[in-house]
Amino acid sequence: MKIDIPVSQPYRVDIAPGLLDDLGRYVSSGTAALVVTEEHVAPLLLERACRALRAAGVLLNCPRSTFAACLGRKAVVCRV
Repeated sequence: MKIDIPVSQPYRVDIAPGLLDDLGRYVSSGTAALVVTEEHVAPLLLERACRALRAAGVLLNCPRSTFAACLGRKAVVCRV
């Protein structure tokens, strides 16, 4: 499933089984990335996401960036 988010800088969200393990296909090899997630998601999924990115040749500058849990915030991958 693909969902287009119509905000000032629109983006698309893909939802499907197995996407986390294939995260590297969304970021070019050699690209630097920062994975940001909230504190409850990090222990469950952060290492898995970082492994997928590293396997694709993505350079992780700070693979453990977390913020306090807050309604409305979700994990994102940002190009830096």
